[in-house]
Order: sequence, then C-alpha cells, then structure tokens
Amino acid sequence: MFIGDALKQAVEELNSEQKEFEYYVVNGGGGLKGSQEINVQIDNALKYEACLVVSDYTHVGPLPQKDNEGNWIKKRALPNPNVIDETARAKERVGTMQIIKVCNTFYGNYRKNIEMYFDIQNERFPLSFNYHKGRDNAKAQLSICKDLKESLKESIVECTGEFLKNQKVRFSPFVPLMDVYKDKMFDLPFFPAEKYKELQAIIAGGKTFRLLALPGMGKTRMVCEAFRGVDMNIYYCDCKNRNEGVVREALEKLLDSTNDKQIVVIDNCDQKAHSTFWEEAANHKTECQLITLYYDTR
Repeated sequence: MFIGDALKQAVEELNSEQKEFEYYVVNGGGGLKGSQEINVQIDNALKYEACLVVSDYTHVGPLPQKDNEGNWIKKRALPNPNVIDETARAKERVGTMQIIKVCNTFYGNYRKNIEMYFDIQNERFPLSFNYHKGRDNAKAQLSICKDLKESLKESIVECTGEFLKNQKVRFSPFVPLMDVYKDKMFDLPFFPAEKYKELQAIIAGGKTFRLLALPGMGKTRMVCEAFRGVDMNIYYCDCKNRNEGVVREALEKLLDSTNDKQIVVIDNCDQKAHSTFWEEAANHKTECQLITLYYDTR
C-alpha cells in the first residue's frame, strides 16, 4: 500500500490547498476475492467514478542483473498483466493523458535496465521511486513516500487540466456549462427579473421542465446564472442548426458515463426535439434533469 498511502496524502493536501475541486480516491479492486468480482468493481469505478487513474507499472518479473563487467543486462519486462489490461480500459474511459503511471525502480528501471516498450515511450512516462520494505527504515520510508506524494500532486494537477479540456469534446456537442460562462456571455452585470426567483425554485425542484420566451428575453442567461458556481455536472448544448440524432446520441453517451444525477440544458430546442430528448432521459437509469429553452411561445 506504499503507493496508496502517498496517493491519499497527495489528495488530502490538494483538497486543503484549493477548493475548486474535491479529489477522492477509489480503490478499483480492494477488499474483494475472485477475478470476476474485481473486474466488475474496476469496470464500475472506471465507468462511473474515475476522472484520473493511477496505475502501478512496476516490473513484476525477475530482478535485473549485471554482467561480469558491471553493466546492466537490459531485458524486456512488463508490469502486472492485469494492470496493463485495466490501463487499456482506463484509456477508453478517461483518455491517455489522465493516466498516471507509477514505477518502483527497486524492481527494475525503465530508464536504466529494462527495455522500454512502445506504449511507455509514447505516453506519460511513469513516476519513479525506489523502495523496499526490508531495506528502508522508517525514516527512509517517510522520505521516499513524501517525494512520491509531491510527484503525484504535480501530476494530478496537470492531469486535471487535461481532463477539463477533454470534457469540452468528450460529449460533444454538449459542453460543461462553465464554458458558457466564459465563451458565450456574462461580461455584463446580471440584474435578475421578477421571474428569476420562480425559475430558481423550479430548478431546485429537480424536475425536467421547458422554458419558453421571446428572443432576447434572457432565457439562457437566467438559467445559467441559476447554476453559477455549482456547474460541475451540468452540460449545455445549443441545438440550433444541429442534427437531432447527433444530440440524442451525445445525450445517451453522457448518461451512460455515470450513475450521478446530471443536469442538461438544451437551447433553441423546438417541441419535437424536446420530446425526443425527454424520451431518452426518461428511459435511462441515470437521473437527469432536462431543461429545454425555445423562443417560440405558441
């Protein structure tokens, strides 16, 4: 659990140092017996919870050896085959740049005495540490764990940036509502209309609804302002000039990706499209509050 201890410390410090994100650790296969149960738990963690993945890429074969002249005999070696398989599944879920590989060089060093295979050469290189329980005393263990913790913190921050970039395209044409704040509007101060409090109450109720108003009345602005600061699981799509089937497929993909409740705002959505999207959301196991906006009040 050396890597796990360093990871928990890294997450605790990141949560205390910033409040924009709350990081937590999910152990994919902990506490289970049998490969089938472990595989199911790992798949569920990857599908429904994981944003970043830490993989232990430590070499599991024989220890590297030196020749008679003291030179390392390089050999091709692999990490745990289960880890390779789980990392491949993680790539599909979170993407290559959100995977942090870690390697204990006591058992072999990819830079020194183990042949580096193709994937490692072309992906994020493993963070390295050198630790052995029987060799390192308590003081040394604390020092090694601290260094690994700092490396993990740095990588987690970097991976978070990559993850947020990917969120913009992962469920395209849906984008995180936070991007609408930055790219679409909100340079000017917001002065809430009388109906704004009613809208807030309807949103707080958690049910799907449809908002109709003439163009320029501030529908999009009001809805977005109602979610300002709480928009991590809220996605937005402007349906104007978009293929209805493409939007429905993206909505299905979004809801398939998580068990957490999602809030979806679809702008410029006529009645026919609303019915299509409502049917998709209503028949899905993931809870979804669907909010559609349109300018024709008839």
